[in-house]
Amino acid sequence: MSLFRTKPVDKIIAESGTFGFLSSVYLMAALPFDTWMRLLAWMALGVLIYFICGKQHSHLNKSADAEKGNST
Repeated sequence: MSLFRTKPVDKIIAESGTFGFLSSVYLMAALPFDTWMRLLAWMALGVLIYFICGKQHSHLNKSADAEKGNST
């Protein structure tokens, strides 16, 4: 017995998402090791750039700098 009533279309959409996830994991598992290393290297570079740019363009960072400037 289900706690929620779902329409047949909702169930098909949920199952297609699960199938898509599982098929992606299956395909990724077949990738060679050097491809995973390249993926991790590019991902690390992307995360680094993301945080550097985020810190420089942060409105909260500008507010903190303004408060420090006013207190001195």
